[in-house]
Amino acid sequence: MTNALVEEQRPPLWERYADQFPVRRNLIYLNHAPLAPLAGPAAEAMRNLADDCARFGSLHYDQWMNAYEGLRVAAARLINADRSEIALVKNTSEGIATVALGLDWKPGDRMVGFREEFPANFYPWKRLEAKGVTVTWLSVTDPLDQIEAACRGARLLAISFVPVSHRVSGTARDIGEICRRNNCIFLVDAIQGLGAFSDRYPVLSYRCSGRGWAQVAVGPGGLRHPLCSAGAARPDRAGGIRLDQTSPAMPITRPAT
Repeated sequence: MTNALVEEQRPPLWERYADQFPVRRNLIYLNHAPLAPLAGPAAEAMRNLADDCARFGSLHYDQWMNAYEGLRVAAARLINADRSEIALVKNTSEGIATVALGLDWKPGDRMVGFREEFPANFYPWKRLEAKGVTVTWLSVTDPLDQIEAACRGARLLAISFVPVSHRVSGTARDIGEICRRNNCIFLVDAIQGLGAFSDRYPVLSYRCSGRGWAQVAVGPGGLRHPLCSAGAARPDRAGGIRLDQTSPAMPITRPAT
């Protein structure tokens, strides 16, 4: 029996995983893009971590770090990236701000933004204007040739999944190809679509959060930036986990006897 025939005989994907979404017992939930309910496995993992920390403190810290690495690898696989390109961040705003504040902007540099954006993908770029960076503000309804013209000489273009999905013409992939041709970083705030749509965009900085279709929790996010792995985008803050996951300053704990 061929794999294709076996797949045809299996239940639909949504039936196979339906029991992993407890919200279905109470609601017909249609608000996944902005704020999704927790999937069962995600809720269980959160409960287990809280219980572990309450009972054992930091004794199993190495297991927590292994979970970080597993998440980084899984996120990379989801968007066709390398795990070295994935940074774990607190939320939407931090992911975008890491790129906005982490690149070595100089007076006279230019980037492209869109007027219809969410605040998290608008105000970080407005802040750059005070540092001498020119922002070319477009509308998501502008034609692709106008976007192409704006990208010539620009260092970065930033757009969110929802505005680009409402474009009159063109897609995120079209805009990504424009950025590729012009050697322009392509930043996509993908929270409203990542997990529900499989499109993989070229030459990008990909920022997402767990609160949307990823159905993890409000807050946790991931940032893909090819320049991060090369050291060209530097974080604007530092902490023990950011600098070294095997910090010698970690306390050594032993089970009570």
